[in-house]
Amino acid sequence: MRKDVMKIRRLLSPADPARSIAEVPAHVDERITRMENQVVRRPRVDRARRRRLAAGVVAAAASVAVTVVVVRTSDGGDEPPKAGGVVVGQGKDRLPSDTATDWVSYADHVAVVRLAKDSEVPPSAEEERAGEGMIVREGTLTVERVLWSREQAPALPGQVTMDLAGWVFKGDSRREFAGEGSPRVEPGRTYIMALARYSPDEWGPLGSDATLPYENGTIGKGESQGTPRTPGQRTDELSTLEREVDGDSGAALTAILRGTRPDPLAEKYAGLPPEERFEKVEEVQNAGQDEPDPDDGVDTGTVDGEGDDVPED
Repeated sequence: MRKDVMKIRRLLSPADPARSIAEVPAHVDERITRMENQVVRRPRVDRARRRRLAAGVVAAAASVAVTVVVVRTSDGGDEPPKAGGVVVGQGKDRLPSDTATDWVSYADHVAVVRLAKDSEVPPSAEEERAGEGMIVREGTLTVERVLWSREQAPALPGQVTMDLAGWVFKGDSRREFAGEGSPRVEPGRTYIMALARYSPDEWGPLGSDATLPYENGTIGKGESQGTPRTPGQRTDELSTLEREVDGDSGAALTAILRGTRPDPLAEKYAGLPPEERFEKVEEVQNAGQDEPDPDDGVDTGTVDGEGDDVPED
């Protein structure tokens, strides 16, 4: 993975109680802006939900700029940083992931995954000198079952490795970090993830709404934002698609995805890698060109029952 470029994911510092809770230190903001101008690709519809930095987005952090820090306590309230709180960040997504249309337009596979192992990635030298910054995790996820695949998608390996949310630190203290309304992806937990292959050796989720808690066969049950969640809780944090399937099974999600037509422009450029596909869609839309007419008879993906077993590597 492009770890030198992905340093942008480590630029977030914890909010200092002496500063406004939403303030980002000047030296961090300057570097974020510089990197953002080089690599960030914004969804055309800049919904707040598509701008959240989540565990999944950390995996695609070359395209994320962190802009806000708050601390979310276990009861969901916001307050100044304190020991035991979860630091919540917001940012800009690599690809849109809010709706079922987003998933079938840009994902290669939607799969049930479990974190097999993770390890800390040391902070940058600049952060160590400053005494504050972010520690991310490199995680290996086992693919337990495939729920949906787009036609002619590249084969999904039995395990994928990606960067995950870790901790923010200041001095000798650290606190867990999570994207707003999104799972951290923790050991022993099960998730549904909309995955795309960004390069031959890089798989990752589409964006901040591309990872759903999935314990005991129930969407919305499990870990989200570093704390337990059950269906019906904190629904204001959920994406459009997650609200639709909250409390449902993987089979229900599969049915929705199979019945959803991709964005006609994304379908037209389906042969391009996901980021290039999205970039092309934006170019055409920004130029005001007509979108191709939908073909109601096109199958939007493949599935065998609720999902296909995927062997581990």
